[in-house]
Amino acid sequence: MVNYGGNIVVLWEDFVSSIGSIKTKIWCAEIALERHNGQGIYGKVNWCDVVLTVPKSCSFEEVFVTTF
Repeated sequence: MVNYGGNIVVLWEDFVSSIGSIKTKIWCAEIALERHNGQGIYGKVNWCDVVLTVPKSCSFEEVFVTTF
């Protein structure tokens, strides 16, 4: 998860069976957050799609991002 122009971006992986192999799909979503009258924070998905497909042998590492 990272701050992207005031929105957050989330990456995650999904394993998919293909003919004779298993692939890893890397998904990405951009979510706009809004505060509504002190009732909480709501999110709207602006965009979501697979950004990369790799063999299952590839690993998805955890990344931590900070902003100042």
